[in-house]
Amino acid sequence: MVAANIMGMAEALRVGSTIADALKALKDSEVAPVVDGEGRLVGQIEARDLLKGLSVLESDGALNLSDGVAGLEGRKVEDLMERAFVHTGPEAEASSVMALMEGKKALSVFVVDDGMRLLGRITPKDMLERIWEYRERKGR
Repeated sequence: MVAANIMGMAEALRVGSTIADALKALKDSEVAPVVDGEGRLVGQIEARDLLKGLSVLESDGALNLSDGVAGLEGRKVEDLMERAFVHTGPEAEASSVMALMEGKKALSVFVVDDGMRLLGRITPKDMLERIWEYRERKGR
């Protein structure tokens, strides 16, 4: 089984998307890919990235969330996204995808073509579903 047979679709945010767009995308997923205008994967954003953007420390060390929320209003996903992400090609074997997930402690492995254009995403849930389907087809 290869990555192309395991991956699910990944609704991507575009560079220039707002933090409100990111919040919507993260309602249904733990991590959202970020692509440029040509669909090339350039980063990812997680809920914890948004939480980091909310954190505004006062001079006395107190956390001021209201100023943090106000500060997020004009920001774009590229201001908070992680530029490091785990990816593989569509022909990668399932065992190598699982090794990537475990080795990198990744919530998602993005599947990209040779030009880094996003094709899909593999989550641990996707892996488990495909393994179960395979097992069912084999009659076990």
